Amino acid sequence: MGRQRETFFGFFRNFGDRTLGEAETFTRRILPGFLALVFLSTAAGAVLGYLKFNGWTVGDWLINYQAGFVRRGLMGEIIFRLSLLSGINAGLVTIAFQMLFYAVFFFFSFLALKGRKALFPYILLVFSPFLFMFQVCDLNGGYRKEIVHFALLSFLVWASLNLKPKSFSRVLYLVLAVFPLVVLSHEMLVLFLPYLLAVHFQREKPTPGKGIALFGLVCLSVLAFLSCAAHRGTPGQVLGIQASLAFAGYPLEGGAIGALAETAGDALGRVGGMILKGRYVLYLFPLFFSSLAFIPVFGFYGKNPLNRPASGLVLLSVLGSLPLFAVAVDWGRFIYIHLVSIFLLLLSLAPEGEDLSRWRDVRVVEAFRRWGLKKPAAVSAFLFWYFFLWILPHFGAPALYPRQLNFLELAKPFLELTGLK
Repeated sequence: MGRQRETFFGFFRNFGDRTLGEAETFTRRILPGFLALVFLSTAAGAVLGYLKFNGWTVGDWLINYQAGFVRRGLMGEIIFRLSLLSGINAGLVTIAFQMLFYAVFFFFSFLALKGRKALFPYILLVFSPFLFMFQVCDLNGGYRKEIVHFALLSFLVWASLNLKPKSFSRVLYLVLAVFPLVVLSHEMLVLFLPYLLAVHFQREKPTPGKGIALFGLVCLSVLAFLSCAAHRGTPGQVLGIQASLAFAGYPLEGGAIGALAETAGDALGRVGGMILKGRYVLYLFPLFFSSLAFIPVFGFYGKNPLNRPASGLVLLSVLGSLPLFAVAVDWGRFIYIHLVSIFLLLLSLAPEGEDLSRWRDVRVVEAFRRWGLKKPAAVSAFLFWYFFLWILPHFGAPALYPRQLNFLELAKPFLELTGLK
């Protein structure tokens, strides 16, 4: 134990002489522990949301069909039925679902990272505050239904790297066949469906026969979206859902459930007010900061390692999601979904072409010279700032100055649960 601790801190001694090969080895060694720690903190945060009756992180999952068919209600209906069958209140069932999807996302992301021949281009991404740490750095921003999308996409990426073409095609068809159920759980997620297709087109060239099959499966998700759009929700349904949750042992009001009754005009007005105040212009800063983490990956594989079909599908998803920014205030959350999806898509790149040997002896400091950071102290200061001193908030104006140390946020849920904070 003492030797491991010495080795861990020893990496930061003589940092100016450290090479990318050493950074690679160091990252591979600490990655399992890092993800385990983040997962435990995430679980503690889920319990905290449950105890606080959080109308967004928990309420988003509890919209159901007990007052009639309504958008994003399928997952909540399943949770409600399981609650009645098991006698466990709906809030606890929600925590189980949340942690299941986080576990799948973390597990298959880890396997994909572990399988890369060169991991160092992904270091800024892995330890950034907007990827695995997003829900830790902003407790009210995570735990939403996009983690279902992350779970499916990470599994599909793993399958693309490890399964033979025929087996991967079966997995792809299965994921696309299940995706309409995901859309019925949250209609917004149909806008991120292109990322699933991009994994396929990054691996294989499109063929007419497979294209027809994929088109048919995509149409099912589109139909699910249209059915959700036609059943936005009413004040009466909000009351009915709240009554059902009280019956299921977890009374909850407001939050995502209450938002069902809001009109499009209400949503546009709220977003317009935030824009007029000039607060959302500040999202340009975390958007720029998060883009920095992708530069090493694109530099390692080429200007654009994605082929044209995959790039086109990413662009389609980005453009298709722009209307979300007009009707919902949590802009950071939508940016986060795209960032994680692009990260996972980049993990689907074939590792066979990775050549670590020509990079292994390059000093870490040398890799940052193109960024204008020429001294070890400057690189260390940048890395400390990047990993610990900024976040991508899910809602509201990003801060232009540090308000927290991100690594301390890992302990925050535990401190709150134990009453020490």
